[in-house]
Amino acid sequence: MPTVSVEVRLQVEVDEPDPLLLERAVAAEGRRVARELFREVVEVIDERAVKGSGGARLRLEPRWVATIFGRVRVWRYRVKRAGVSFHPLDEALGLAQSEPSPGLREAICGLALRLPYRQAAEVATLLTGDDVSHLSAWRVLQAEGARVRAEDGALVESIFELGELPPDAPSPELVVVEADGTFIKAQREDGDRFEVKTGVFYTGKSPAGGRKHRRWRLVDKGCFATTADADCFGKGLAAQGFWRVGLHHAGNILCAHDGLDEFGQTFRDWFPGAIHQVDHFHVSERIWWVAGGDRKRYARLKKMAFKDPHAFAAKLRRGDLGAEVDKAAELAGYIEGAAPHLFGCNRLPRDLRRGRMRIVGTGVVEKHQDLVVGRRMKRRGMRWTRRGADNLLALQARRFSDCWPDRWGVVAA
Repeated sequence: MPTVSVEVRLQVEVDEPDPLLLERAVAAEGRRVARELFREVVEVIDERAVKGSGGARLRLEPRWVATIFGRVRVWRYRVKRAGVSFHPLDEALGLAQSEPSPGLREAICGLALRLPYRQAAEVATLLTGDDVSHLSAWRVLQAEGARVRAEDGALVESIFELGELPPDAPSPELVVVEADGTFIKAQREDGDRFEVKTGVFYTGKSPAGGRKHRRWRLVDKGCFATTADADCFGKGLAAQGFWRVGLHHAGNILCAHDGLDEFGQTFRDWFPGAIHQVDHFHVSERIWWVAGGDRKRYARLKKMAFKDPHAFAAKLRRGDLGAEVDKAAELAGYIEGAAPHLFGCNRLPRDLRRGRMRIVGTGVVEKHQDLVVGRRMKRRGMRWTRRGADNLLALQARRFSDCWPDRWGVVAA
């Protein structure tokens, strides 16, 4: 692309040496200069796009573009080719029918994934110098989330219906997959809440600094979240793992979950041959519930449960441990189902389960569940439709997978 230069005169008038007014004036002038440069660059791009379109030039037409430095009115040619008229510039720059440019769409999505729509719009207004409404922020994020969901759906279809696997996928020795669910409040849905299922996969952990408390970074991390049923969740999580880390080529797969039938069955369906690890914290939490908050009794029951889970469940059913009948029966059933997987991590080769990789819980996915869902979607007064939640979750998953989209445009869901 050729270099485009614009000569403009910068002038800032400040009656008094007020530092706040000075910064505001300089910022406004800088945005004005950026808009001038944008117009000139667009002119050059339009000229080249028209020449390369192979169509007949019709007329020059205006349009407004909302950018990160304010709204700009640009002019571009309409071209007719094979009986169809279009604007080559819009295709070249990826401009949708709505005003926000790809850069502004990215900025709004980045803000709206961290802040409620109203606050995100206020920050965008300060950034651009033009009014951005919370409805505009909502429309942008929903459109971009729908586009990402469409891409994820196409990936699932290509793998599980067309049988197309990534050609250059790696072959990791170990992939850890963790999953958990949480509920958010609903609006215009059946029931007052629905579940968000979150999954995280990674191939290892590496030091990430910290002196007193060491921090760890997940290697080759990927994230997936949806409000869909367990089957769709399993397919989507598996497809992301195939694409990002070569899950289908992994020598060993460790699936960590809370032991509930839903996630355990999902992993058995879509990760056959994987080793299962039931989260020790969830087991301990249920024992605490049966112990009635008595610390000494809890410590005794916990030791028995992890030492010999089948014998512990049998004692619960016989009533030998003094627990309430209903609670004892429920815990006994849970322990019997979780028993084969209480120490599943030990079935991995010794060199793959050393140090931080000896995983007996789902702390990673629970932390991501807080980051992806809790901090954004569980604030006071927030209610969601499934479609609105899924569109936001699609972008959140990209954000926490370090796979931020490199193009922005509207595609219908």
